[in-house]
Amino acid sequence: MFKRLKITDYDFKLVAFIIAINVIGNLAVGSANPLYVKKELLGSILGFFLMVVVSLFDYNVILKFHWLWYFICCGLLIAVLVAGHASHNATRWFNIFGITFQPSETAKIMLIIFFAQFIMKYREKINTLMFLASYFVLCGIPMGLIYKQPDMSTTIVVATLVLSVLFVSGISWKLIIGAITVAIPSSIIFLSMILKEDQTLLKDYQRKRILSFFYPEKYVDNAYQQANSVIAIGSGGLMGKGLNNNEITSLKNGR
Repeated sequence: MFKRLKITDYDFKLVAFIIAINVIGNLAVGSANPLYVKKELLGSILGFFLMVVVSLFDYNVILKFHWLWYFICCGLLIAVLVAGHASHNATRWFNIFGITFQPSETAKIMLIIFFAQFIMKYREKINTLMFLASYFVLCGIPMGLIYKQPDMSTTIVVATLVLSVLFVSGISWKLIIGAITVAIPSSIIFLSMILKEDQTLLKDYQRKRILSFFYPEKYVDNAYQQANSVIAIGSGGLMGKGLNNNEITSLKNGR
């Protein structure tokens, strides 16, 4: 179950990159809002510790229990709907001794492990209707639970993850092209439907969130992140404004 590792077995170049990214991230967060530094730093330390612990396990053993990870994932997503902490009309978190835990974030890792092993186990059948039907049903259960919270953005992220795993598995290009051929007109029809004010497919805030991506000027309140990103780039330029300077001004002035 545990691997006998020597210190020389670690890829220190990779470890150095991970540490560098965390340092840059903590500096950036601290520059934007010092109140979040302690939480960000704690997350970095905990993540580094977990990285070392997980590296001691034989990954084949982890993959062996892929169904366990899947059921734990779904169990946590069900539990958060029943006994989770509600905030802003969404029930996505557990609040344990003042520490907020979001199961959908853990679900991403568990689902990658599960579907990677699921595909490895049945890789000779990946182009069959039975396999694909099973795959999408298994995808749909956790995605449906996440959407129920409601958390559309994470649902889309999870969908992207599981489709990416399927894509790199070696699935037939005929199936991929066929799926794209169906997806493009379906997306156009879907967008044309949600443009209508009286549509019932999505909740109003979800509809506005999607439309704000295409029409940020019309849905300013819902395009807050996009708008501020553009303003920040215009204000800081290519070189930025340095640490501990989180002021942004108009894009026109660019100062």
